[in-house]
Amino acid sequence: MRTSSVRDQLQQLLEAEHTVNSLEEKLENIAPADLLHAVFQLSQEDQRSLLSAMSAGRAAHLVEEFPSSLGADLMEEMPAEEAAPILEEM
Repeated sequence: MRTSSVRDQLQQLLEAEHTVNSLEEKLENIAPADLLHAVFQLSQEDQRSLLSAMSAGRAAHLVEEFPSSLGADLMEEMPAEEAAPILEEM
Protein backbone atom coordinates (compact mmCIF):
# COMPACT_ATOMS: atom_id res chain seq x y z
CA MET A 1 0.00 0.00 0.00
CA ARG A 2 1.36 3.42 -0.87
CA THR A 3 2.41 5.46 2.15
CA SER A 4 0.52 8.55 1.01
CA SER A 5 -2.71 6.55 0.81
CA VAL A 6 -2.04 5.13 4.28
CA ARG A 7 -1.43 8.66 5.55
CA ASP A 8 -4.68 9.75 3.91
CA GLN A 9 -6.48 6.83 5.58
CA LEU A 10 -5.06 7.87 8.95
CA GLN A 11 -6.18 11.46 8.38
CA GLN A 12 -9.70 10.24 7.60
CA LEU A 13 -9.73 8.05 10.70
CA LEU A 14 -8.67 10.98 12.84
CA GLU A 15 -11.40 13.18 11.39
CA ALA A 16 -14.13 10.57 11.94
CA GLU A 17 -15.40 9.60 15.35
CA HIS A 18 -14.36 6.01 15.95
CA THR A 19 -14.45 3.79 18.96
CA VAL A 20 -11.18 2.10 19.85
CA ASN A 21 -12.56 -1.20 18.51
CA SER A 22 -13.61 0.22 15.14
CA LEU A 23 -10.28 2.04 14.83
CA GLU A 24 -8.42 -1.18 15.63
CA GLU A 25 -10.39 -3.03 12.92
CA LYS A 26 -9.37 -0.44 10.34
CA LEU A 27 -5.72 -0.46 11.46
CA GLU A 28 -5.59 -4.27 11.15
CA ASN A 29 -5.66 -3.83 7.37
CA ILE A 30 -2.53 -1.67 7.33
CA ALA A 31 0.88 -3.35 7.32
CA PRO A 32 2.91 -2.34 10.41
CA ALA A 33 5.74 -0.87 8.33
CA ASP A 34 3.29 1.18 6.25
CA LEU A 35 1.55 2.39 9.40
CA LEU A 36 4.82 3.44 11.00
CA HIS A 37 5.99 5.29 7.90
CA ALA A 38 2.62 7.05 7.50
CA VAL A 39 2.56 8.10 11.16
CA PHE A 40 5.91 9.85 10.67
CA GLN A 41 4.27 11.98 7.98
CA LEU A 42 1.52 13.21 10.32
CA SER A 43 1.86 16.35 12.39
CA GLN A 44 2.83 15.78 16.03
CA GLU A 45 -0.68 16.78 17.06
CA ASP A 46 -2.17 14.15 14.74
CA GLN A 47 0.37 11.58 15.95
CA ARG A 48 -0.72 12.21 19.55
CA SER A 49 -4.39 12.06 18.56
CA LEU A 50 -3.89 8.76 16.78
CA LEU A 51 -1.98 7.23 19.70
CA SER A 52 -4.71 8.38 22.07
CA ALA A 53 -7.44 6.89 19.88
CA MET A 54 -5.93 3.42 19.42
CA SER A 55 -5.63 0.68 22.00
CA ALA A 56 -2.85 1.15 24.55
CA GLY A 57 -1.18 -2.06 23.40
CA ARG A 58 -1.04 -1.07 19.73
CA ALA A 59 0.03 2.49 20.62
CA ALA A 60 2.83 1.15 22.85
CA HIS A 61 4.06 -1.17 20.10
CA LEU A 62 4.06 1.71 17.62
CA VAL A 63 5.88 4.09 20.00
CA GLU A 64 8.52 1.41 20.65
CA GLU A 65 9.28 1.49 16.91
CA PHE A 66 9.79 5.29 16.91
CA PRO A 67 13.23 6.82 17.36
CA SER A 68 13.56 7.27 21.13
CA SER A 69 13.54 11.07 20.99
CA LEU A 70 10.28 11.18 19.01
CA GLY A 71 8.59 8.64 21.27
CA ALA A 72 9.68 10.52 24.39
CA ASP A 73 8.52 13.86 22.97
CA LEU A 74 5.11 12.48 22.02
CA MET A 75 4.57 10.84 25.39
CA GLU A 76 5.67 14.00 27.19
CA GLU A 77 3.23 16.17 25.21
CA MET A 78 0.24 13.88 25.77
CA PRO A 79 -2.08 14.41 28.74
CA ALA A 80 -1.04 12.09 31.58
CA GLU A 81 -4.35 10.19 31.51
CA GLU A 82 -3.77 9.33 27.83
CA ALA A 83 -0.05 8.57 28.09
CA ALA A 84 -0.21 6.42 31.25
CA PRO A 85 -1.96 3.37 29.70
CA ILE A 86 0.48 3.43 26.77
CA LEU A 87 3.50 3.65 29.06
CA GLU A 88 2.15 0.78 31.18
CA GLU A 89 2.10 -1.41 28.07
CA MET A 90 5.72 -0.62 27.20
